[in-house]
Amino acid sequence: MIKTEHPHIFVAVPLPDEIKSVLSEWSHTLRRQWPFRKWVHPSDYHITLQFLGACPPAQVETVKQHLSQALPPLPSFTLGLKGLNVFGQRRKPRILWADVTGDKHTLAHLQQHVASTLERIGFPREQRPYRPHITLAKHYRKDHFSFDQLSSYTVTETKDLEWRVQEIVLYQTHLGRTPMYEPLQTYSFTETE
Repeated sequence: MIKTEHPHIFVAVPLPDEIKSVLSEWSHTLRRQWPFRKWVHPSDYHITLQFLGACPPAQVETVKQHLSQALPPLPSFTLGLKGLNVFGQRRKPRILWADVTGDKHTLAHLQQHVASTLERIGFPREQRPYRPHITLAKHYRKDHFSFDQLSSYTVTETKDLEWRVQEIVLYQTHLGRTPMYEPLQTYSFTETE
C-alpha cells in the first residue's frame, strides 16, 4: 500500500519582488561567507503568520472558507527590512533570518486574528511568542558562526526597503521542489474608512 502524505500549508504575508530582490542579493553575498546547508529560494521569502501542517484536501477547503469569511476590515500597513539575526545557538545557528520593522503592532494583530480564526476550526496556536521574520538560510554547517558580522547588515535608513502589506496568502509546501511554496489563495485587505 502506498502511503500518501498530505501537503503542509501555512498562512503568510507575501513580499513584493523588490524586497525579494534585495534579500536575494544579501543571500548571494552571504552564502560565500557562511556555509548554511540550505538557502531559501527568493520566490519562497515570506513572513509566516500561522503554520498549519499536513492537511487533507477537505480541511484545506475549510481553512480557505474560514479565512475568507473571518479577515477583518484592515487597512494596508507598512513593513520594512531591519537587518539580520539568527535563531539557535549564536556559534552554530539553526536559522539565518531578516528582521522586519514598521507597523509590527498591526502585523501582530493580524497574526493573532489568523491564529484565533484557525484555532476555532481545530488548529492549535503556536505556544512561543510571535517573532515576525523572513527565513534566508537553515542549518549552519561549521562550529564557529561569526555573529558580529550580522551588524554590517543592520539597516539604518529603511525608506527604500519598505513595502505596503495589502494581503495575506495561504501557501502549500512542495518538498523537494524549488521554489517549494505554492500560493493556494490570496486574501486582500478591505480598507477601513
